[in-house]
Amino acid sequence: MRNIYLLLGSNLGDRHSYLREGALLIEREIGPIEKSSSIYQTASWGNTGLPEFLNQALQVSTSLSPRDLLFTVNAIEKSLGRERVQKWGSRTLDIDILLYENEIINEPDLVIPHPLMQERRFALAPLCEIAPDMVHPLIGKKIKELLSELSDDLYVQVESDNNNMPQDINKTTFDIDLSYLNDIADGNAEFIIDMIDIFMEQTPVYFDQLDKAIQEKDWKVTGDVAHKIKPTLAFMGVEAAKEQMAEIERKARNLDHTEEIEEKVSQLKVSCESLYAGLQKIKDDLQGKG
Repeated sequence: MRNIYLLLGSNLGDRHSYLREGALLIEREIGPIEKSSSIYQTASWGNTGLPEFLNQALQVSTSLSPRDLLFTVNAIEKSLGRERVQKWGSRTLDIDILLYENEIINEPDLVIPHPLMQERRFALAPLCEIAPDMVHPLIGKKIKELLSELSDDLYVQVESDNNNMPQDINKTTFDIDLSYLNDIADGNAEFIIDMIDIFMEQTPVYFDQLDKAIQEKDWKVTGDVAHKIKPTLAFMGVEAAKEQMAEIERKARNLDHTEEIEEKVSQLKVSCESLYAGLQKIKDDLQGKG
């Protein structure tokens, strides 16, 4: 598996939904998302006067070659309504390949590292959040160094999430709301079944990684793994579980009452057993209709 870094951007329609759908399809078609940055509100670059963008950087593990990665990225963009009409124009979803490990590729339709990333604050800021010490293979400087030296002064700011407060982060059983998956599946039961399968296969592995990190008192890894689990819980519509995992991540990253983390993870694992059972029933019902 190879580590790659992607940048998602959207400035049309329901921008948050396009970012979520893009991440979901990336996890399905390209590989597991290892890290994701905050969502950034950014001014349009290269073509001022357009609506503001939302941008997010992802670290993804993939077995795809660079050429296959480009093909898949373009297919995901197209599936979400991307139309290439105007250079630096508005788009439902744009996915830039920023880095493919340390590879350097210069072909007519594929250039890696992204040739303009070092000039763009909207690319470097989210990338620096998840990979500050990654070295640009052509320039030879760390991402955090490139960001500190950047002259681009266009507006880039982490989006406030104050309006997304959890309703109940202490629930021990979870209601499953697949309305989001149903919306993007557009009646495709097989797609929903695939997403449930991915969730039920990956989540126990993540919990095993959490247990190992906690036993080793490696709070950085604990926070990183908790961060990876959050979007998968959100995709399944279990907001309370996602918020519990966010609390675990916060405690690990801030070294805040770390002695409580093991118990919180243990409780969440037990709660997720009922979640798996509920998802299995939904999956069985969908297969019965097929």
